[in-house]
Amino acid sequence: MLAGMSIVLRTVALATLLASGTAQSQSPPLEIEQFELANGLQVVLHRVAHVPSVTVRTTYGVGSAHEARGRSGFAHLFEHLMIHGGSRHVAPGQYVELLTRFGGATSGTTFRDRTVFASWGHSDAFELILYLDAERMAFLRDSITPEIFERERAAVTNEREQVFATSDAELYHLLTRDTFGAGHPYSWSAYGTEEHVADATLAELTAFHRTHYVPNNAHLVVVGDVDLADARRLVHEYYGSIPRGAEPPPLAVPEPALSGVVRRVLEEDVAQPSLFVSWVAPPAYQPGSAALDLIGWLLEGRLYRRLVDELGIAQGVRVYHEKYRFAGEFAVEVKARPDQRLAEVDDALRTELERLHTDPCGPDELSELVHRKTTKMIAEIEGTGSRAGTFSEYLFFTGMAGYFEQDLARYASLTPSDLAETARAFLPTTRRVALSAVPRGRPELGLPEPLPAPEEVVTAPDWTRRPAPATSRSFEPPAIDRALLSNGRDVYLVARKVPSVQVRVVSRQGSGEDPAGKFGLADLSAYVMTDGAGGRGGEELAALERELGLRISTSAGRDHVYAKLVAPREHLEGALAVFADVALRPTYPDPVVRAARAEYVAFLEDLGGRADNIAALALNRSAYGPEHPNGSMKSGTAPNVAALRREDLVRFHRSAFRPEHTAVIVVGDLTLPEVLPLLEETLGGPWDQVAPRVPTSRPAPAPTSGVLLIDRPGEPRTMLRVTALVPRRTSADYYALEVLNMLLGASSNSRLQENLRARQGLTYSARSRLEWRPEESLFYATVSVDADATVRALRELVLEFGAIAEEVPAAEIDKAKRHLIGRLPESFLTQDHLAEVVTELYLNDLPLDTHRHFQARIDAVTAADLRRVAETYFELDKLAFVIVGDRAAIGDGLEDLSLDFREMDFAELLALPR
Repeated sequence: MLAGMSIVLRTVALATLLASGTAQSQSPPLEIEQFELANGLQVVLHRVAHVPSVTVRTTYGVGSAHEARGRSGFAHLFEHLMIHGGSRHVAPGQYVELLTRFGGATSGTTFRDRTVFASWGHSDAFELILYLDAERMAFLRDSITPEIFERERAAVTNEREQVFATSDAELYHLLTRDTFGAGHPYSWSAYGTEEHVADATLAELTAFHRTHYVPNNAHLVVVGDVDLADARRLVHEYYGSIPRGAEPPPLAVPEPALSGVVRRVLEEDVAQPSLFVSWVAPPAYQPGSAALDLIGWLLEGRLYRRLVDELGIAQGVRVYHEKYRFAGEFAVEVKARPDQRLAEVDDALRTELERLHTDPCGPDELSELVHRKTTKMIAEIEGTGSRAGTFSEYLFFTGMAGYFEQDLARYASLTPSDLAETARAFLPTTRRVALSAVPRGRPELGLPEPLPAPEEVVTAPDWTRRPAPATSRSFEPPAIDRALLSNGRDVYLVARKVPSVQVRVVSRQGSGEDPAGKFGLADLSAYVMTDGAGGRGGEELAALERELGLRISTSAGRDHVYAKLVAPREHLEGALAVFADVALRPTYPDPVVRAARAEYVAFLEDLGGRADNIAALALNRSAYGPEHPNGSMKSGTAPNVAALRREDLVRFHRSAFRPEHTAVIVVGDLTLPEVLPLLEETLGGPWDQVAPRVPTSRPAPAPTSGVLLIDRPGEPRTMLRVTALVPRRTSADYYALEVLNMLLGASSNSRLQENLRARQGLTYSARSRLEWRPEESLFYATVSVDADATVRALRELVLEFGAIAEEVPAAEIDKAKRHLIGRLPESFLTQDHLAEVVTELYLNDLPLDTHRHFQARIDAVTAADLRRVAETYFELDKLAFVIVGDRAAIGDGLEDLSLDFREMDFAELLALPR
């Protein structure tokens, strides 16, 4: 985010987010203002007006992981100094005293990745709270005297001794150390060691503070009953003058070293044995993290029932999942009964883990877990303090304080198979730490140490002999069966032995047929289809999805709209009845249409916020012309979408989903005799919409060539795009263009990548792509470079497109062909892949055996074919070069490339006729 620029993040009302109906009434939107000061401090403001209280929460990007080896405990010591140490204008102890006058308080927490300070009180004290927090950010380092330093060092030493003497802190520390490995930054305790804290010097602490406690390594969150304009002014006043610090050094974090089973038996002063087991988990908010949250609840309940209720060998079970920036930790703690051998406890644990790996839960149980998590998340944003904590965590880990909706979606989208896959990946029985804490003198109660593995004799291979590739095996694409429903709707079936079934209803009408003045109609129509259908509202449909364990989604493309169902095989009959309503009988409730339309308009009006969006729009306009539907964004233009009404969406759907130009595509463990009766009953009836389809009369494409520069002042990098129209998918040139594209930029060792990245060092990635369509298809290449490298990169692109029309060496052609042929099987890998393959065949009127001839037709492409299609479609006078970047930083030279050159700003681009 640019310094000084603010954005307002708005989530939709909570009640509409939660299909489970957890929110009982319409909740107000969460309006969040997020901006950055010139000194790098990130700021989030949010007003909660129903209670006169305010929370100010400051998070520094420093925790125990940032401490030097041998100097642990520094971050925790500074947590104390920040609260109790005083500063230049606030005497020691006065910080807390001033807050208590207004019913307030303050706290600090040291995590592995961050240190958080929260102060709260009556909103009347808001300015005082801000002042105190900003003052210590600005002046604390200069005010720590030796006396204060020694006092707080003694305090944290006492705290450490108390915590480790009265809790299982030492066990947790050992568990974490063994989990991440002794050298990992997460392996030491935030309390540090007694020796490290005792050996710390004031000079070391001051240097540590100077490095990490700077505004550009911090963010501030304000939540409460405050005027936002006043809050913004006060934040600038108190924090804006604090100097930016040097950028803290990046944290070097090795991969956790846990690779097998680690067992440790500790004899402690305890009455009964306990088993602590842990695994390395994914980082916070990364794939697998949400699933592990639900797995934790699932596993804790099952272990309690098994160990405590049924077997009676334990007194308690706790499962926790800690999430950090670079990794996480998932752990199970079981308090066994006195004299109980922990091997039996571990056997039960492994049994439950293996169950998670294969059959974790049913849809109903998963729905309950998601509902529980959703309820908890809503409860956590009720108060100002907890809401500030939520926004702060989101900002720290995702960069978006308004991540609430996306966070909900992480859990709502999970399936039982996701839980199983996550459990297998992160909770294997063969890779974990198992720590047994047993009473002194009773080591036999702990898990036995693993037997040493037999010594392996390793023979070095003959490195002079390079293995030859295996003999190429021909790939036989799966058969596609075809039938017809009584209403004329095509049915395609691909048999695949999987427990779920995917069904699509695909229409050949997409955004490319949006009428003039209504660009965005197809996209908005598809978006709203699932929010009411067949007499059911959106929440009722969502409840049915949970009950039947199915997923229904919709999508719009340039040449199609489809509704998609994924359902368990055993629930297919009931699922199809619900799905048919969504696909064929959406109700388009007017309030839902208005809300979705406003969301689209807001997105389109903010299109200029990102350079890649601008580049995409400029590319479409250059390729098709501004008056062609494909010359706009698929989601339309703001004026067009703002003018759409419910009746437009209804009319579109009536036209698009007529039986004669839709198809049903089924992928699953079924035969036509099994599935046709179900499809006939649900999707085969007469079409009760009387409006015939009237194909839209759209203008012919009006491509432009030359260089188009969209000036974007202040943009540090330049987005470069090259585009050209190519013929439809059924063209005889399809296979030659696929080979040419592979040569040019579709692989990691293509010409563009080898030149611009490997040889020139101008970019991380230079790629090209073909988007095949039933009408005019699109070729484009994408490159991102530093602004001052723009002219050089453009010259290289011009050279590459000129060179591709020359004779291509036979070895290079063969390499491209082998790549294309070798990756063909990937197109049939999953249900989604198979459905996409059949969708492409249907939309383009291709024979069902098209892919059976792919290898032969790719092999038949010659050098002459490549030269011909290069000259036909990629000559310089047919290419459009789009540049989005800072004109001043790009410099001179763009006009010297013997290409037509045009320059405009984003407003001019939007103002082109449409």
